[in-house]
Amino acid sequence: MATPVDDVLTPEVVGRLLAEADAPAVRGIAVLGSVARGEASPWSDIDVKSIVGAAADKWATRPAFIGRRLVMYSSATAAESWAELDTPATAIWAAPAFSDMRILLDREGELGRLQSAARSFDYTALRPAATSYVRETAAQACEYIFKIRDGLDTRDESKVLHAAASLVGKCTRMASVAFLVPIRTENEYYRKVYDAAGPTWTSAHRAAFGLDGGDAFAQATATCALFRETMRLVDDRLDDDARAIVGPTLEITP
Repeated sequence: MATPVDDVLTPEVVGRLLAEADAPAVRGIAVLGSVARGEASPWSDIDVKSIVGAAADKWATRPAFIGRRLVMYSSATAAESWAELDTPATAIWAAPAFSDMRILLDREGELGRLQSAARSFDYTALRPAATSYVRETAAQACEYIFKIRDGLDTRDESKVLHAAASLVGKCTRMASVAFLVPIRTENEYYRKVYDAAGPTWTSAHRAAFGLDGGDAFAQATATCALFRETMRLVDDRLDDDARAIVGPTLEITP
């Protein structure tokens, strides 16, 4: 059952978050993720992002506990946060996250402006960049088909598992970016892409994870089928340069 945001972000918890996440260079602090949306479970962590003035002021993401609740403290510059809205592969995640964030501190109004932009975000403006991303990623993904073919021939389980995992990730990102699917949480990532890509692609994706049974080599072969289905799905986005790589690769795809 989801926990209302105010039940997690009590005044005491907010005070502790601010004490840990604030610093002289910090311009703003926000909570993102399921806690900010009021959808936290007992296992949900609290994602806290501090906006700092310069890259030199950032720190490595650090975990901590408040009671039994895990807290992840991260930092980014304002420029980095705005830049996430400029690239399709990051905007589909960032726009929903910034739209839903709970602002705890906003010294210069930067987080408020970022949230306003996210709430009125126009995904259609990213379509040309999304097409370029799909073309580039489709050509780059071909490498893993050849690695899988090599691993299948040599019965190298480690090679096919690594190549298959990499290829599944690229195929999933291509589908999500091709349809500019907004992702509010990683928990719904596959479900949202399944809805956008349709049942045939969904079936191939599930098989690539080994959900239809079989050993590592069967899983790798299923991943090749996912690649083939992904190329069918994005075929109208490919240009001649991408087809020059994808076409011969499909010919040797098992």
